[in-house]
Amino acid sequence: MSTVYRLKLAEVPFELVCVSDEHNDAYDKYLTDDEPLFSLTTDRETLERWHAGHISSCIKMGIEPDPQYFMHAEAAIFFAELCGRLTEYGVFTLHGSSLSLDGEGYLFTAHRDTGKSTHAALWREVFGDRCVMINDDKPLIRKAGGEFRVYGSPFSGKHKLNNNVSAPLKAIAQIVRSDTNRTERISCEEAFPLLMTQLFGRFGGDVLTKTSEFAKDILNGVPFFKLYCNMEPDAAKAAYEGLI
Repeated sequence: MSTVYRLKLAEVPFELVCVSDEHNDAYDKYLTDDEPLFSLTTDRETLERWHAGHISSCIKMGIEPDPQYFMHAEAAIFFAELCGRLTEYGVFTLHGSSLSLDGEGYLFTAHRDTGKSTHAALWREVFGDRCVMINDDKPLIRKAGGEFRVYGSPFSGKHKLNNNVSAPLKAIAQIVRSDTNRTERISCEEAFPLLMTQLFGRFGGDVLTKTSEFAKDILNGVPFFKLYCNMEPDAAKAAYEGLI
């Protein structure tokens, strides 16, 4: 028996038809009564085959299987499909950690394990209630009313930090580990390949073209920085002063 969720992400309503019934906590914040613009579903046979393979591999390695593997696998399938479908509505998914400070959005990208989540946590520590987490791993971006906005989504990585909120995007920064804290604004030409490597999507058909055009558009409207920083609280203060 399937479970149906009607969600709205970045102002786009859609429907997920799930084999697993364990997604409630993840999707609750994003439920809507709006009529869906499209529907996504998964294949039970494929998921069960993957699940069996996961259990077999865990037994061979002598580790405990993930009790929520079925749900996680289904969510991964939905995420991959959703990235492509949302581009049809001008919505793009970026690998990064995003937050809102005093109502303005900031987005941090980085190579894996460089510290984007840690840096976002420093902002929450330093700025307290002024700071609201939007999404810690896969925020959404769209152009609305002539400005770029960053939105929360339920797909938010291992820390599961996300909120159904949005904010005008003030700046994007690529985090680079450094002993000293400083910001450096970089050109659109230098930022373009950095941004493209962080945008999600199944790049078949015209999705790659749409993504490339979107990246160029956003870099003409939102400043892109390299953020050289350590992992001390002062890094949050220096970053904010350099990005505003």
